[in-house]
Amino acid sequence: MLGTNQYDLTWEHFADLHADKEIAFENLCRSLFKRELCVENAILHSDSNHPGVEVAPVLSRDGKDYISFQAKYFDNTIGLTDTNK
Repeated sequence: MLGTNQYDLTWEHFADLHADKEIAFENLCRSLFKRELCVENAILHSDSNHPGVEVAPVLSRDGKDYISFQAKYFDNTIGLTDTNK
């Protein structure tokens, strides 16, 4: 097991480790979401009825709410255009 200061992971190193860093980042977020915020044995899945979130809402660890998350990886800019002009 690595100690606290034995390895310093940077975003550049993370990108070098994965052929598709966007998918890898979203998978990392999914794993952290499940581990830290969901009830034990929660099954995460995508649902077309819930656009804009990575997974269909699941029960939170405290059992009081249904939660989901949104995660996107951007290198430099988001690339959105202003549609209000």
